[in-house]
Amino acid sequence: MKNIEIEDDIYEHLLANVEYIGESASSILRRLLGLQKETSLIVDSTELVQFLSSVDFRSKTSAVDRFLAILSFAYKDRGQRKFERILSLTGQKRKYFGKNFEEVDESGKSVFPKQIPGTPFWVVSNTDTPKKKRILRGALNLLDFSKNEVSVAVAALDRFN
Repeated sequence: MKNIEIEDDIYEHLLANVEYIGESASSILRRLLGLQKETSLIVDSTELVQFLSSVDFRSKTSAVDRFLAILSFAYKDRGQRKFERILSLTGQKRKYFGKNFEEVDESGKSVFPKQIPGTPFWVVSNTDTPKKKRILRGALNLLDFSKNEVSVAVAALDRFN
């Protein structure tokens, strides 16, 4: 296998044409150049992995939007009773999750709570991507997603940058 350097705009084009999580650059190029007919089968595909491969998810342009989308999926998949487990996730001073805006907002400065779409829950949004990854990993583990699903979802926060 050979390594090549490509310009940023070409890299962005490759990422925009990813069909599934984990698709290699070679696979994308083969498809775009018509060099080989290839299927889009995802090994060990689960509903979460399929969601992360969807056009809807891939259209999310920011880490915050992807973070919220994954949490929204988890709520729909696991249900409210199980999802309430995430309320136990906190930082040293901040509450990461709450049942309303104020609960999260009052736990720190500049937390910028956002409602998780399709849920009655709120989450802190003013954290860097590595922190979002730690929060997401903790939440998905509490919700009993498999290690593989958690790893794929956490990687998806910055997969399409």
